[in-house]
Amino acid sequence: IRACPGVSDVVVVRVPDPHVNEELCACVMLTSGDVSVEHVRQFVEDIITSADDPLSPLPRYYVKFQSFPMTDTHKPRRKLIKQQAVQRAHASHYVQPSLHASVLVMSKFITVVEALKQRAENDGNKPAFIFRDQYGGRRVLPWEQIYRLGGRWAAVLRSGSVGQGHLVMNTLPNSPERVISETGILLSGAASLNGQCQLADGSDLLRALRLSRATAIVLDPDVPNSPWNVLEKRVAITGNSAVTSEELPDLKRVYKVRRNPENVGEDFMAADIELSLSPLGWSGGWTGNTFMSGITRVLYDVRNGGPPADMAEFVWKSVQEERCTRLFLLPPVIIGVVQRLNRQGDGAAGSMLRGDWKPDYIFTGGMPISRTHVQAASILAKEVVTMYGTTEGFVVACYHVPDPDTYVDHEVIICHGVDMRVVDEKDEDTPLPPGQIGNILVKRRGMFTGYLHDPAATAAAFTSDGFFRTGDVGKMDARGHLIVEGRGGDAIMRGAYIFYPAWLEARIRACPDVSDVVVVGVPDPHVNEELCACVVLTSDGVNVEHVRQFVEKDIITSADDPLSPRPRYYVRFQSFPMTDTHKPRRKLIKQQAAQRFQRE
Repeated sequence: IRACPGVSDVVVVRVPDPHVNEELCACVMLTSGDVSVEHVRQFVEDIITSADDPLSPLPRYYVKFQSFPMTDTHKPRRKLIKQQAVQRAHASHYVQPSLHASVLVMSKFITVVEALKQRAENDGNKPAFIFRDQYGGRRVLPWEQIYRLGGRWAAVLRSGSVGQGHLVMNTLPNSPERVISETGILLSGAASLNGQCQLADGSDLLRALRLSRATAIVLDPDVPNSPWNVLEKRVAITGNSAVTSEELPDLKRVYKVRRNPENVGEDFMAADIELSLSPLGWSGGWTGNTFMSGITRVLYDVRNGGPPADMAEFVWKSVQEERCTRLFLLPPVIIGVVQRLNRQGDGAAGSMLRGDWKPDYIFTGGMPISRTHVQAASILAKEVVTMYGTTEGFVVACYHVPDPDTYVDHEVIICHGVDMRVVDEKDEDTPLPPGQIGNILVKRRGMFTGYLHDPAATAAAFTSDGFFRTGDVGKMDARGHLIVEGRGGDAIMRGAYIFYPAWLEARIRACPDVSDVVVVGVPDPHVNEELCACVVLTSDGVNVEHVRQFVEKDIITSADDPLSPRPRYYVRFQSFPMTDTHKPRRKLIKQQAAQRFQRE
């Protein structure tokens, strides 16, 4: 490997593997930022047989190091390098040979808490999180402060008898306070539940509290539409953070967290920096991912001015000023940034396109990925990786794209250690032949065990032999690659988020002007599908604007918020096409709504 022109030094180590005990991992130092581990992999594969051969010396994984820890005699410290390779168990570090895929490898000997403790002890002053805001502000959270302040939070929780076996709902948005409170929940032994308040009457928040039987909730009482506005009429304060409630009998603690405007740490340069805008309460953006990977993460501080008014500018400035080495961005954000760069021409943005600073990798997923998305992503970074996964099973397939111009729409490759099959719903035991579209089933280590306090939903989610029904549809091609077509059933995929329309239809149906309603997804070039309310009205004297006003008074978030359940479009139907059992034909209604938009 050292003979490769792009390699400065290399150490080959063994990393844990659930199937063959250990796999070979090449830890490489590269000669320049223009060289990627993909080039090294191609160089090595030209001279060594397949990694799938059990006798092959071909490394299955490649990890990029900025430098190696050395002994006093200037030799690489192999044990420490191996330990760091294992701890940096993150899809962005690994390039899987032959499959061109990234995979997740985690050591079974380390917990998330132990990982955080090691970071605090070994890299205490280095930044773990960098929060930027739309006003140009910047707040840094080093590893040591996260561990120390998180420990204080854990002590507060334990003093209130909150710990192992309890569930804490955290409603704080992306912010330093969210990181610290999440860490405290983790260190206390409790489990964390993401909380949101999207509806004006707070019914969504109250429903989640009841179903989860949460013991405590973390909230900011000062923000507009605070969860406290909903709770203060329903709980009685009996002490410092202690509450009682007849309506919410399981809720015992309400923790009010106000924003700390001061910077919480000093700044040190980090070798690996990733920009990820994912919510900290989402599986793809969870704080524990950062604790395990050890990579500094850049994101925006929602509590200081909300999401950036100009997301494209925020992303570009963050990449350039922080020197991000990898990006985790949804396709709509990628398209927005590239369009903004094209509009700015030869100005500041042009310097980026000429190579002023270009990250090593960009990872994208959350919705079907087209060639247009991949080509746009290749403008922003040297390498593009597409990903497919679910909250229940995390990343199960991905693709390290060798050539954006030949990428097949929605293409990914099944990750090592994942069992997947595409089946007909009437025969889930028999995989469909290549080219036939069916339901995607997945089985893997690390799959979720079930839905909280909902055994019926859990039973419906799995086949008799333990495969998870993803709810997605797709097909396998002749090469064994997976082509993900999108969601099946009534679900609507808006960006990275999935909406189930039944509850929204019930709310719209309560409008006096509505005779019937069907909410569908209509095609959108940026977010895959937008919410569209198809309504049959009670008379010719009313119009869809009356319906819009009725609905929007109940939903506090804007349609531009990716998590908002507010429909962007309303379409009037004289009547709905019906099935023989007198139910609306959703697929045909969706088709007719889409055709109307095309004509317009």
